[in-house]
Amino acid sequence: MARLSQNNFASGIIHLPTGSGKTRVGIEIAAQCLEQSQDRVIWATAGVSLLRQSVIRLVEMLGRFDRELAMRWAGFDHVQEEALFDEADVVFVTRDTLTKWLARAADGRTVGDPLRTALTARKGSGAARNITLIYDECHELGAKGLQRAWKKFDDKVLSSGSADERFTVIGLSATPMPTATDAHDLLQDYIFPVREGTATQKDWDVLVHHSESTQALTDLKILCPINLSLQKSGFFDIPERLVSRIIDEVMPEDTLRRGDCSEKQWVHEFSLMFNRKVMTHPDILDFLADRIARRLPEMGKTMLFCASVEAANYVVDRLRRDKRVGEGLVTLVHSRMEDREIAELEDDLDDEIVRPEVQIQEFLDRGHDPCVMVNVGMLTTGFDDPKIRCVVLARLTFSKNLFWQMIGRGLRGPFAGGTPDCYIIDPIRLTERFEVFEGYRPELDKRGIPQTDLEDRNSAMHDPKDLAPLSCEREPPPQSDVLIDSSIRWGVRRALRAFLGGKNFKLDKVNQALSDVQIIYGKDGSAKIVPAEGEVSAESPYAILETHIRSLENSIGHDLPWLYGLLPTRLDDIARKTFLRKLQVIRKHRIASLEAWHEYELRRL
Repeated sequence: MARLSQNNFASGIIHLPTGSGKTRVGIEIAAQCLEQSQDRVIWATAGVSLLRQSVIRLVEMLGRFDRELAMRWAGFDHVQEEALFDEADVVFVTRDTLTKWLARAADGRTVGDPLRTALTARKGSGAARNITLIYDECHELGAKGLQRAWKKFDDKVLSSGSADERFTVIGLSATPMPTATDAHDLLQDYIFPVREGTATQKDWDVLVHHSESTQALTDLKILCPINLSLQKSGFFDIPERLVSRIIDEVMPEDTLRRGDCSEKQWVHEFSLMFNRKVMTHPDILDFLADRIARRLPEMGKTMLFCASVEAANYVVDRLRRDKRVGEGLVTLVHSRMEDREIAELEDDLDDEIVRPEVQIQEFLDRGHDPCVMVNVGMLTTGFDDPKIRCVVLARLTFSKNLFWQMIGRGLRGPFAGGTPDCYIIDPIRLTERFEVFEGYRPELDKRGIPQTDLEDRNSAMHDPKDLAPLSCEREPPPQSDVLIDSSIRWGVRRALRAFLGGKNFKLDKVNQALSDVQIIYGKDGSAKIVPAEGEVSAESPYAILETHIRSLENSIGHDLPWLYGLLPTRLDDIARKTFLRKLQVIRKHRIASLEAWHEYELRRL
């Protein structure tokens, strides 16, 4: 606020990392701008859910204002826009509504337009207003439709008389500059120009009132560090052979050539195609759903970003059917939820459609409990749940802005009611390929993707010191080796060591060994294989069966995540032997998918 005052509240940007309280800062700006009764504030952003959160925060902070406020959400039929600035102190608008307003104000044929009237009325008249536009997530000012309307608005309205002096724009964002560099010109020349007598904190050719580093906020525990221990374990990495096989199946070689388009356009099209064809493939989604189900208690409250609505629906269905997760711990948010719900309703049922805001509230109400929110871009910006402990990136992106907005969902620190650190799980290894420590530069070169920085110097993430620290001091949680008791026969011990080490071995030898031993788990999480006599942990047989599955995957040459869903819920001796026979059949016939397994069973029956 001091920086803003030093620059005489000129139009400019406040650059704050995700989770640092941009909305709170915006409310403080609104309070100061509304000290004069005739002044007005427009609060704008793209998404309805983010705008709704801003309304709630403003209501919570009404005590900060010196007078009662009248607020309106523009765009609804019952809101009369003609007298909007006479009736409301703060007006909330979506990007689409703002675009319509600017275009209408620039159209001289529209008589009595409220925005144009407020800015161009004679000084001292009752209609004259000073209007401050607070744009939350201002990198979205790069939208083409909004930019066209803004240029006309500037030419027809702001350039005439004192209108420019009455209209101030304050942008809030962790990644203020649009990804598309051709969208920067309007911000630099018209919206946030660096004027004489103002001081900017960034070399972006726009006025930046203040820029806070993530390191400073992390030191204050307002933000939390990123913990890459789960990522470095490799447990969630999609196997290269699986990705390569799917690419060979669904992306012909000619789609990997650039052709006549620019390098940047081609990389953008490649990422769209990769998400549409590879990251929505059932084998990829089965793998991810299985990995999440197996480690959810350790991951904690988790947000999963999927590549498409279809992929999100598939993962949600898969997780809800998994006995290790269950329906009650999985929520879903995307733009076509209503279509999904209608499709699931029977004609004779009158169930209520579960809307995004209901799912979001259910997720928030779970507090710290391990659970999963699956979404497709609706919650990349502005969604605020400090209890999120883990973020899973199940989509490819070359956008620094999007990458950091997604990660930022989990970076609320202890002082902000958040977590001590945040797990980032990156199954396609963007954190390695983009070298986030160095400023996020793509290096996907195995399939001929260019090694280039797709952002120019005006990118909001250009300066490496602006990046959140990408690891904390905590090392990966210790994984105790399975100890094999020396009292077990030498031949059995040898077979088990080969089995647990993933080496070649005769299946019948290991089957015999499995019947002679049991696994005992200690209170510290350690595991020990001992002779079959004595007490047996109810969970212990699963560890060996899962290792058996991994051995089968190595033998066949690709992953079989669907097999974990076939594990019996009650594992007695008959169930164990039945499952082992299934694995022998799958090995013999090289069955690679759940659908192929069902087809085999139908043929056998």
